[in-house]
Amino acid sequence: MTDDETKLDSRARQIQSLKNAFLTILNPEQLRQIAEKLIAIALEGNTSAAKLLLDRAFDKTMVDGPQKKKGATIEERHASAVEKFARNHKSD
Repeated sequence: MTDDETKLDSRARQIQSLKNAFLTILNPEQLRQIAEKLIAIALEGNTSAAKLLLDRAFDKTMVDGPQKKKGATIEERHASAVEKFARNHKSD
């Protein structure tokens, strides 16, 4: 393993540790309340909230990945993300 790979691996462990610590203080009801508030703000037209919601609801690479078409509307990008998600999560 190179020094750069070691640094990246160490950073990934640190980030996972921080995520785990955060999740220990956030219960499911609080998470639901936050999600509902974010959805309400996005539906009021806040594009930053909408982008955050889509980035988190779908893998960010699904929304902003290399398949992103220039000039695509948010609805087209959402539909594309939903289709890609469905293809990747088929229950066989």
